[in-house]
Amino acid sequence: KDWEYVVKLDGDLEFKADYFEKLFERFEANPKLGMASGKTFVPENGKLTMEPCTDDHVRGPSKVYKRQCFEEIGGLPETLGWDTIDELKAQLKGWETRSYKDLVILHLRRMSYQHKDWSRGRLKFGRGSYFLGYHPLFILAKGFYRIFDKPYFIGGIAVILGYFDSMIKREPQYPEKEVIKHLRKKQLKRLFSVG
Repeated sequence: KDWEYVVKLDGDLEFKADYFEKLFERFEANPKLGMASGKTFVPENGKLTMEPCTDDHVRGPSKVYKRQCFEEIGGLPETLGWDTIDELKAQLKGWETRSYKDLVILHLRRMSYQHKDWSRGRLKFGRGSYFLGYHPLFILAKGFYRIFDKPYFIGGIAVILGYFDSMIKREPQYPEKEVIKHLRKKQLKRLFSVG
């Protein structure tokens, strides 16, 4: 029972030997930091491409939680979208969540590419986004953005179709409404912020 941090780590990652040392230094320097990670990068055509991620989003493949934060959010929920829900709950409780670009994590498999048929993975992403309570305007913008990413056009359309198919079928959503409200507020701020 004597621990200060807990780490959730996927098996398809590579990082420098001092990755955790540097990450723990960030926690020690900021008492309000409850959850953190580096940024994930994918090797492509001989160079590293960073996977899109806002600075307050902690990367799912490698998450470090401060004990007090982990206990206050009730641990990890056994549900779809757990790696967004934990972050939103931490923010609602006043914790800072952060990913750092200078702490490089090599991700040997791109996010949402677990299926050979990429459009199927995007369809699943759309359905998951509905479950989490994404704002419809945000998912439309995200789907439009994804039409310029492989697989061109169909991937973005699949995100939108997955979301609105779930909406039409009135599939269940995450039950904690304050978490969904917080998520939508953040999404609208990103959509309409200037500069």
